[in-house]
Parts: sequence; structure tokens; C-alpha cells
Amino acid sequence: MNTRSDSIEHCAKVFLGCKKLPAKIRDALHNILTKGETQKGKKCTPPLNTAFRVSIKGSESSDHNERHFVLPGKQNAIYNILCLWHLIGVTKTKEILHKRHQNELKKKDMQLLNNVADEHYLQFFCLGIVRSDIEKISNQLQDANFDIYTQKLTSPFRNNKLSKQDKYGISSILYLADKNIPWREYMNKYQKAEVLFLNKKLDEAKKCLEELRDLSMIRLPIIDTLLRKINADEQENKEALNYLKEILK
Repeated sequence: MNTRSDSIEHCAKVFLGCKKLPAKIRDALHNILTKGETQKGKKCTPPLNTAFRVSIKGSESSDHNERHFVLPGKQNAIYNILCLWHLIGVTKTKEILHKRHQNELKKKDMQLLNNVADEHYLQFFCLGIVRSDIEKISNQLQDANFDIYTQKLTSPFRNNKLSKQDKYGISSILYLADKNIPWREYMNKYQKAEVLFLNKKLDEAKKCLEELRDLSMIRLPIIDTLLRKINADEQENKEALNYLKEILK
């Protein structure tokens, strides 16, 4: 992605690893980066709080439409927009980008980002998103030496790559965008397995986690984490039993 011909949508598809963007993501990018700039092929006054757009994209107009492209070297801005949009939505993403562009971003402006872990704790827990990564994103945004247009923010999904093909570590956004996921149901099922594990009912705990894996619409790192603990306990029990057999011979 290094030429002027890279469209906003093309960059998003590369970062997300998909051939077609869900309408929800496409509409969000349009709202953040292009909405309100043309009307029936004519230029309009840019909407308020969108000064940052000039640092990300250019455009070519004709009598009938306008084609938007990402400026050379600024493709990572699309990656960052995708991350921020998923965490805080369209309006707040525009607000942060605008204040960052105007050098007006204050520590208090980051409170909404810091609060997101509390507001979406079920989703974050199930997906393995940790508060420390949200804090890293907050710190990067406040760092004057961090270039939000050319550098990448920390991926909130870096502990939950859906597959080895998830090259940029944010494909989870693609799968979460158009699904109504029952996070509470997942959490209840996981907590049941955890209680069984703590009570040393390892077989039942594994069965519960297998049911959760079959139920879940996406990969849940918490399943793998607890399974590793169960397998470690099983191995420890096996070794203890073998040792006991040896000394009783």
C-alpha cells in the first residue's frame, strides 16, 4: 500500500484481511473521513471537527462524483481509525482525531478511552483484551512524538489473532462488526467451567469449555487459557499418581 491509488476502502480491507467490507465498517469510515464534503458533485464546507482529514486523504473530483484516496505513507491512519472506531465509535473517534490534529488533546480527553474497558468488560474479558493495552493506546495518543498518520497504535486484539492469516492483528473487528454476540451467555458458561476447575472436577470443566467453544461465534482466548490450566493439573495429577505407584511397589 504505497501509491496514491490506494482508496480508503482498499486500505481497510488489507488491514482487516477481507475482500469485502461489512456495511457497518464502510459506513463508519465514510462518516469519519468523507461525509459532508460533496453534494451532487459540488464541494461543500467541510464538517466541523474534521480538519484531520487533510493529513490522511486526497480526492479527485469530476462532474459526477469524487474519488477519495489515502495519501502516500498515511495508510496506517486507516488502521488507527479502525481500532479507535471499534473502541469508542464514530463521534468520539472524530473528536480525538480532530483534537490531536489541532494539538489540543488533553489527558482528560482520554478518560472516555480509559473507561471503555469498564463499559465493555464482558467483551474484553472474553476476547482477551487487557486494560494495559488500552492504556498503551491512550499514552500513544498523548505522546507528541507518536505520529498517528504513519505509526500504528497498539492493537487491542493482539492477544486474540483469529488465525495465522490475521497479518495485522485486527481482523476481530471484521467479525464483530455485523454480529450480535451474546457476551453474557459466554461469560456465564465460562464461569461455570471455572468453578468446576477450582473444585477439581476437571473432566466436567473440559466438557463445559468444549460446549462453549461449539456455542461461540468467534474464537475466545479465555477457553484456551483455562484449558491449558486444566491440562497442566491433569498432568500434575498423573505424575503424582505414577510417583505413588512407584513408591508402593
